[in-house]
Amino acid sequence: MRMILCVVAALGLGIGSTDAQACSDRPGTPNEPQVEVKGKGEVYFSWRATHGRSEPELIMFYDINVWEQATGRPTRVMTGVPPFGAMEGPDFGDAVAVIGFPRYGERAGMYFNDLPLDVPQCFSVRARTQQGSEGCVSALASAPVCATPKRYRSLGKRR
Repeated sequence: MRMILCVVAALGLGIGSTDAQACSDRPGTPNEPQVEVKGKGEVYFSWRATHGRSEPELIMFYDINVWEQATGRPTRVMTGVPPFGAMEGPDFGDAVAVIGFPRYGERAGMYFNDLPLDVPQCFSVRARTQQGSEGCVSALASAPVCATPKRYRSLGKRR
C-alpha cells in the first residue's frame, strides 16, 4: 500500500512539472498585423508568424479575437484554429506533411465574411502550440488593427 501511494504521488508531481515546463517556452507573439476589407462584407486579417525561429515547431494554431471598436463587445472569439488554407497531410513514418502553416517570418491569416457591416471591428491574435484550448499560448496578443466591413454595391449589368 505504501509503494502504491509513493508511485501515485510521484506521478502526480511529474504531471504538474511537465505542464509547467511545457509552457516555460511559449511561442512568439505574432506581429505586423494587417486587415484588408475585400468587399461583399469580406475581411482578411493577417499577421507575421514569429514562432519556430529557435524551436522546431512547424504547426502552430492561433487564438483570434474580434471585437466592436466602439463598445469593445466581442464579435468572434476563436481558440486554437489553424490559419486559412492550412492542413496536416498524411503521416510518412515519423514525419508529417504540413501544408499551409507559416514558417518564421511568413504571413498567415484568416478570412471573415459574416461580421456586421458598417460596424468598425478590431482584431488581435496570439499563437498557440496545439489545436483547440490545449497547449501554450504566446504571452502577449498582437497589436490590435481595425477596419470596417463594407458591402460594395455593384454598378449593375453591362449592356
